[in-house]
Amino acid sequence: MPRMIDNPILKNAATNPSKSAVREHGKITTYSELAENCSRVAKTLTDLGLRPGDRVAVLAKSTTQYLEAFSAITGLGCTFIPLNTRLTIPELTEIIRDCEPKLLICDLSHENMGKRVIELTRLSKLYLINNLFNSSSSSLLTEHRPDTIHSIIYTSGTTGTPKGVILTWENLYESAKGSSINLRSEPDDLWLCCLPLNHIGGLSIPIRTAFSGTCTLLHNGFDPVLVSTVLHEQSVSLVSLVPTMLKRLLEVDKKNYPPTLRSVLVGGGPVEKDLLKRALQRGLPVIQTYGMTETSSQITTLTPKDAQTHLGSAGRPLGKTKVRIYPNKEQLGEILVQGPVVTSGYLNNQKKTAEVIKDGWFYTGDIGVIDKQGFLYVHARKDDLIITGGENVNPSEIEKSLLEWPGITAVAATGIPDTEWGQRIVVAFTSDNE
Repeated sequence: MPRMIDNPILKNAATNPSKSAVREHGKITTYSELAENCSRVAKTLTDLGLRPGDRVAVLAKSTTQYLEAFSAITGLGCTFIPLNTRLTIPELTEIIRDCEPKLLICDLSHENMGKRVIELTRLSKLYLINNLFNSSSSSLLTEHRPDTIHSIIYTSGTTGTPKGVILTWENLYESAKGSSINLRSEPDDLWLCCLPLNHIGGLSIPIRTAFSGTCTLLHNGFDPVLVSTVLHEQSVSLVSLVPTMLKRLLEVDKKNYPPTLRSVLVGGGPVEKDLLKRALQRGLPVIQTYGMTETSSQITTLTPKDAQTHLGSAGRPLGKTKVRIYPNKEQLGEILVQGPVVTSGYLNNQKKTAEVIKDGWFYTGDIGVIDKQGFLYVHARKDDLIITGGENVNPSEIEKSLLEWPGITAVAATGIPDTEWGQRIVVAFTSDNE
């Protein structure tokens, strides 16, 4: 088993207490202050009867208090369960019944939802996040066993059924380490987080900055005008976006971005090459990345150096992660992943775990290809492939070709049952032409 993993909040508070840990709406929280606030939350949680190994769910907006509660929960050796605030009460109820947390923490804006979920499940106690900070200080664990469960993050994937992805301290530490090396983390880095903290894409940002001793600039949601202003004025080093965010960002501002912005990580789906080119022309150093909840976020990511020469690629594997294509590495096929960032499986779902983890490899369900230099190109979901006349047809290739036609603004291709061909290709599109 790997060595014990230091609690990054306490380590940074001891070595660099005045260093900024989180910035939100002009308020700066240093690592010393973050550690103190976390210790207050820890005392409250301990007084409520929480012990290492217990599960705590959080239903709240992305704020500094959210990060402090999250860090206190995991710092006590408890398991953190972030809940998506956009889910319905029946969906939240299903998740709570599956993971059986000892405590549900809500903010004021989600208190009524929390109360209703508690009524329906009869499993947890409800506590407001604002009241967590009223206690005196208490001790947090200074180090953690690598196999200690850090978080359980629910994801529906393409099936619509929530699955609790188990992530350990080792999973998230190795992910943060690989990302830091790839992006060449610097002491004064400021990482803008405008992705929700209840998803791995957002939550992984403060985890990475904590392990590297740098700072998270926290936004509660994505406002393209605000993000553009911040990128111009606040010396942001890194920002993580999904393709739609990048497109909206380019639409609100025509000015070139400053060289202080070192990397714009874009993931969460395929990115059109035209969008990447427009971003690069505007001074946005776009770096494509590919990852998922089951792999603690990033699997592969381009380096800043390779971003322009391998446009369209999601990069090479990070850290100790290995990637291969099944069944034939020379052709388009399913992307398989192996390494310390990969989950051990889904909570209470051995059947689904056995379906996706075989002989130590995680079967992503995504289709891609690896070139001779080891760069991964992600094409589509396995379930999205259209099989017509015995041939595999990638719908993204159809969509890409049609988007090159003048006036076509959006395209979706899919397959429908056909008695002769197995599936017939159907395309829907929008156009600027009347």
